[in-house]
Amino acid sequence: MNKKKKGKSKSNRRLWTAVEELSENELRIQVIIPLLRATPGVSSVTDVHGQNERGLDVIFFVESAIEELCYGLQLKKSSISGGGTGGRKVKDIVDQLELADDFEHPIATKNAGTHKMDKYVVCTSGTISNMARDEIPRRIKKIPVLFWDRDELIRRIHQHLPQLFQISDGGVIEYLKTVLQRVEALDSLDQIPGVAKRTLSQVFVEPHLRRKFDPYVGEASAEKTGVSTGSAVDVLLKCNRGVLIAEQDGGKTAVLRMCIIRRIQDMLNGQDDVKEIPVFIQAKDILATEDGVKDSVVMKLKVMNGECLVESIEEDLLAGQYFIAIDGFSEFLHEEDKDLVVSLIEQFCENYPDTSVVVAARPVDFLRAKYFPKFFQYTIEDFSPEQVTSLVRAWTGNSNTYADVAEKMVDRLREALQLPGSPIPAMIGVMLHEEQGRFITNTAEAIDRYMVIRLGRYAHELGMKQEIDWARKQDLLAEIAFEMVCQEQDSLSREEIVDGFNTIYKRQGEDNKGEIALNEMLDSGILVSDGEQFGFHRTSFRDFFAAHHLVQRGDFEEFAIEKLYARNWGGVLVFAAGLRRRNSQILTQIVGTIDELRVLAVGELGDDYYYASYLCGRVLSNSETADNDPRVLALRTFLRGANDSLPILEGLATEQFGKIGHLMALVGIEHTVFTTIGVPWLQNQFKEMLKDSELHEEERYILASTYAHLGYSDAFQVLQSIARDFHTTRAIFALNLLVEQLEQRKIPTGEEARALKVVKTHIRRRLSTRKAQVRALLEVKSKALEVERGRIKRLLSKSRRKK
Repeated sequence: MNKKKKGKSKSNRRLWTAVEELSENELRIQVIIPLLRATPGVSSVTDVHGQNERGLDVIFFVESAIEELCYGLQLKKSSISGGGTGGRKVKDIVDQLELADDFEHPIATKNAGTHKMDKYVVCTSGTISNMARDEIPRRIKKIPVLFWDRDELIRRIHQHLPQLFQISDGGVIEYLKTVLQRVEALDSLDQIPGVAKRTLSQVFVEPHLRRKFDPYVGEASAEKTGVSTGSAVDVLLKCNRGVLIAEQDGGKTAVLRMCIIRRIQDMLNGQDDVKEIPVFIQAKDILATEDGVKDSVVMKLKVMNGECLVESIEEDLLAGQYFIAIDGFSEFLHEEDKDLVVSLIEQFCENYPDTSVVVAARPVDFLRAKYFPKFFQYTIEDFSPEQVTSLVRAWTGNSNTYADVAEKMVDRLREALQLPGSPIPAMIGVMLHEEQGRFITNTAEAIDRYMVIRLGRYAHELGMKQEIDWARKQDLLAEIAFEMVCQEQDSLSREEIVDGFNTIYKRQGEDNKGEIALNEMLDSGILVSDGEQFGFHRTSFRDFFAAHHLVQRGDFEEFAIEKLYARNWGGVLVFAAGLRRRNSQILTQIVGTIDELRVLAVGELGDDYYYASYLCGRVLSNSETADNDPRVLALRTFLRGANDSLPILEGLATEQFGKIGHLMALVGIEHTVFTTIGVPWLQNQFKEMLKDSELHEEERYILASTYAHLGYSDAFQVLQSIARDFHTTRAIFALNLLVEQLEQRKIPTGEEARALKVVKTHIRRRLSTRKAQVRALLEVKSKALEVERGRIKRLLSKSRRKK
């Protein structure tokens, strides 16, 4: 017990240091009045200090269901003690309270008029002795006197105005400003040559999030259904436990950084409902400390000028005073490292349940319900054409000198790029496919065109001096990146990189220019350094250049099969497929390998099977010029793997949605399939596969859903062709949800409207024969299903009227 009291006292002293230095006037204006105004039930807070010398500093009212009382507060700086040297201060307080009792005090706020005091409060930034607590009430007999000493003020501030401590402390402000400066800065890679420097806030176009298993978070209908809006930063800042899932360079880091920026700006602006201090850490830092997440937070506070927060970290974490963003979870090369980090994060969340934690990860780690099963999972939605336009304008505006070059560069990029969310030069983010108005998914082509620019392909036009040809730099990076992946390395020393470059120059009979090449790559932002080690700005760039080397080797098929289940080679294989584009042979080989694995599996299918099926889909989505048959085989294999994972995900979905978990699991798989193979040039394969008689009913639904979401003109006709064959309750309900979403986007006309009417008829007939399941669905009180319940009720009522 004594130990606990000591800890609390130490923490209070730290929190109160800045306030003790305030003058009595500053204490009244900056602390007491804001605290009273933030306290529930308190009204008409009035500063009366110095008004006609009537003995009080602040007057306020406390309202209850029974009565309204008027309080008069007398404020003193430093401690109050009775007898001896403190006697004079006690006498002053008594004299002032007696003076206050002789008058009615004017109030010019809500309770305008004059008022007699019902109670007094004696408040101080120091301590109040027991003798003073006895003496003052004894001499003020008519009116009760309450005492607020330093500890009572701290307790009240913690309860009603916790942000006061966060931003009244100069040290905390220094921490917030340091973090803000760091996360706002975009380095050389994130800037467009020839265009004025930008900060993240200036170029950030906020994506929308979709909660996995929930079709309405992120949809335009979200507000209508009462579900939290899909705006990324808003969703994550309100989320106590969340995982943000997106592919490499899909915008995860940018979104987390904007959460940090938004939280800091709100705190510095004094927003009343903001309580959480933001901390941005890397997952790899968690393994480098003794106490996992907590030690990582402490280290980050110290690095960012937040030493003043360290002393009370335990108390503040327990009080939910922090928002912790953890980036880079999926960059671990070994599964055992991921398992350990997950256990450390989950233990931290158990110890500090009120502290908010958001983790960024890639889809490959969530093919099964393995990591963070109790966290809400969010994915980043594709940008709309309007968001793309905003993003391009943010990057290319206000550039007079290089406006023409910048415009041409963006046009070139807009032809290729598609990934959602990231403002990283509008370039690894979402870009519209101009001609078709649809998105493409060949990420290798996207990064390839971007790297051509970063390596200096247009150096002359941009007035940049480059000694090493851009194509030569690409070759140098490709070879060294491939070796880094082989050795599972994220970084190398300067000597190792320069020697590696010079070895290539020597092999080609040229002068050593490794040092010059390294410096130009650092200037371009592709390589970065922490002072001692050098590495790629993002691991995806390392994988991309390694893919270049793999393609040049000429043994892609053999190598891909050898490394099919090696997680650290997954990104390289996908990029290599994108650079080749014609991947008929490797698609056939991957399908055969997965089929063998599935046949040999005894009992539960393993992680390798689900991972290989997912990788098959990713390679397929980067194989635009592959032949038809291998495409169909790969599509079938990927789809079967996704469908096989349904029973595993049902448990997780049931925890979040109760009885309808089996339905939401199908919705989650549906979204995963769309984000993996939702590419327009697979239209013919989609339609061919839908005719496959061996396709399971729910597989057919998933495929039809992807087809419909891609916006093909005959989407409703395709749904009509499969709706009559649906018999399972889950597929019928899922189709009903899908129709709702499609109608939110577009009101069909002509043939589409007629096809939609037929689909609805089939749904209504199927539902009318499943009254027990329908009633069970209608009983589920989920905001996500408010629209769904309404539609089902309308469909059933129409069915009854026809009868």
